[in-house]
Amino acid sequence: MIHVVLVDLQSLIDYLFQLVEHHCCKPLELIHSNLWKSFVLSNPGYRYYVCFVDDYSRYTWVYPLKRKSDFLPTFCAFQKLMENLFDTKIKMFQSE
Repeated sequence: MIHVVLVDLQSLIDYLFQLVEHHCCKPLELIHSNLWKSFVLSNPGYRYYVCFVDDYSRYTWVYPLKRKSDFLPTFCAFQKLMENLFDTKIKMFQSE
């Protein structure tokens, strides 16, 4: 099932990248993250959303969450997926 999130992701990404003075040289050196609450409850019951942005590639992953407490298991799953995919560890994690 595909969930559509209507946010200005480019503005969010630009904001996250203003917080750092340098950019990384390879994937997973720095992951930016932001968790926000939607004003509208989605049909499947998602109220929160978290995005992860790789500083090197600026590739962005957005995950819907039903509860704020779902962040940690979502991050752990994201971390495992990315570290297996890139065969390296996340070096730094920055969250708002």
